[in-house]
Amino acid sequence: MDRQLSGTMSPHVGNLSFMRFIQLGENQFHGEIPQEFGRLFRLRVLNLSSNALGGKIPANLSYCSQMITISLNRNKLEGKIPIVQLSNLKKLENFHLHTNNLTGEIPSSIGNLSSLALGFNNLEGNLPSEMGLLKKFAILTAGGNKLSCIIPASIFNCSAIIAISVPANSFHGNLPTNIGLTLPNLEGLYLGANKFYGNFATSITNASGLSKSTGDLDFVASLINCSNLRSLSLSGNEFGGNIPKVMANLSNQLAEMYLRANQLSGTIPEGIGNFVNDR
Repeated sequence: MDRQLSGTMSPHVGNLSFMRFIQLGENQFHGEIPQEFGRLFRLRVLNLSSNALGGKIPANLSYCSQMITISLNRNKLEGKIPIVQLSNLKKLENFHLHTNNLTGEIPSSIGNLSSLALGFNNLEGNLPSEMGLLKKFAILTAGGNKLSCIIPASIFNCSAIIAISVPANSFHGNLPTNIGLTLPNLEGLYLGANKFYGNFATSITNASGLSKSTGDLDFVASLINCSNLRSLSLSGNEFGGNIPKVMANLSNQLAEMYLRANQLSGTIPEGIGNFVNDR
């Protein structure tokens, strides 16, 4: 029996003045998000993920001064991210918009976020350097967009960052060689299908997930000290030559290694078979 809610959202939602949490994800709502949500001044969490909502993100949400989390993932939202929304919501920590049809650039005024999810939209431009000023910024996901240029150096100075995931864009340039020092809490770095070049950072020693783009596999030697490495994804690039023997000496916690869709040759080094799952 289908227990999902469906239909359009009533503008009368604005009468729920004492509402603090709205969890309506994974339903079948369609149409636009009512502007009347902006009348819920006590609202802290708005979760409308996994519906079929379209139209633009209501700018009136900027009036919800107590908002901590906005999750609008996996809908059909379009247009630009409202600039005023992020700058006015001083308590907003989690802003999740991945898998929509959003366009334009990422606003430079991004409040006090700790996690920002923008993957799989049609966003262009660069990542705002202002992200580097966020003291609690821990998670950035923006893969599958049309972002380009060089990732601002300031982002690599956010010591609270746990994960940076920006694959399948057009970023380029060198990565800082001291990432492992400035990002001591880093667990996942996913940069595949971009245009990065140069030597891979040798200071990444705490990462648990790594994904790199172009180059050869000689940089793998620098990952030996990554004792928490659990996932290594290098698929869909242009790596060539033999698989380095040093790969067999990577973290004993390594559970996944992805090398498919490259131009590798030779034999698989002994010891790689000890990994839980290699592909």
